[in-house]
Amino acid sequence: MTIDKTKQRTIKVLAFLVVFHVLLAYGLPGGMLALLAISIGILYSRIQAVGAVAISLSLVVATLLYGLALKVTGFGDTVYYRPDEILSEYRDDLGHRAYRRGETMRMRMPHGDLQPMTSAKIGVAHDVEYRIDSYGFRNDADYAGEPYLLVGDSFIAGSSNTQKDLLSAQLKRDYGLAGYNLAHPGDLSDYADYVEVFARNHNDFRALVFVFEGNDFGIEKADQRSMSSSLLKRYLDIFSNTNVYRVTKSLIKRAMRRSQIGGEAYVMQRNIREHHIALLTRYVEATKVKELPKNERFENALTRLKKYRPHIFFIPTNYRVYYKELEGARAPVLPDANWEYLKGLCAHEALECANLTTHMIRAGEALLAKGDLLWWQDDTHWNRNGIAVAARFVAEALKHDGPTPR
Repeated sequence: MTIDKTKQRTIKVLAFLVVFHVLLAYGLPGGMLALLAISIGILYSRIQAVGAVAISLSLVVATLLYGLALKVTGFGDTVYYRPDEILSEYRDDLGHRAYRRGETMRMRMPHGDLQPMTSAKIGVAHDVEYRIDSYGFRNDADYAGEPYLLVGDSFIAGSSNTQKDLLSAQLKRDYGLAGYNLAHPGDLSDYADYVEVFARNHNDFRALVFVFEGNDFGIEKADQRSMSSSLLKRYLDIFSNTNVYRVTKSLIKRAMRRSQIGGEAYVMQRNIREHHIALLTRYVEATKVKELPKNERFENALTRLKKYRPHIFFIPTNYRVYYKELEGARAPVLPDANWEYLKGLCAHEALECANLTTHMIRAGEALLAKGDLLWWQDDTHWNRNGIAVAARFVAEALKHDGPTPR
């Protein structure tokens, strides 16, 4: 049976679309994805339709077997050093990422998030427990009308920290402030998404929004997304829930970093008195920024949050907190462009903003005298000490709120 040229082309196009979607499931970098897609497109244009179909079906079967092998062997989970990547998923019902609902996971973290980015042995092992409620966030129980909604990225979600040390847990246990943890890694626009979706079914809460100096002000986050690119991103997020995507993307990222982890492209090694610590290079660079350009994506997100009476809290980098210890008492004064930008926006929108920097510097100095730190030595995140300092600051700030919202 002979297939005419029009049907041949149609079959080849369909076969190409199948292959392209399979490639999307591997979480490949954009350049690699484009190169493979173009190569396959050229190949399919030169072979018979039956050959294109055979290649596409073979790749589908191979991918299914790969995914099954990851599940059966458990490698799909063991490739990760912390629960965050295992539990995070894109939720169609919410339209954004959250954690896997109803999960409890205990893990011995062999190291923090900076170890994979350096060849130096800096890992400090510790145990963590993650408990996710039925909505998809790190809470011991489902939302029960808590007056405060804690919104932010991995600092508030509690990456690298065990459940009982979370900011929401310490606020409730030590200060009697009931807050629901609605935090997940992202940027300010993502935080606005979390709150807006949550507000469809809940009201009478006040949003406590935490903005991190290290990665929430980046100029690359300027609002340049068109409607089509936003829809494309959401479409691609669908594939990110599979083990094939997670594992392959992780392995490729590690392989691409290997040529650079010997220097300070990613991580800087420093000493604070008797402590050896690691700093994320790009966070250090973010701290040193002298001026921030207008960021429409950031500003639009702040405007979206305004209806939820947000109290904004600025989280400094560990480089800023330990600057004098790291660079010496005579080091030039650090610029404060990130905070000044946020403070100006808050003044313009008549929002309450508070800066944790001075509070954390003082607490850091006092803790250093006792031989301890506010951050994990091998991680970009607070340890329980840093979270406790933030909890005390937040509790003090909320004293001036008046009656607790109901």
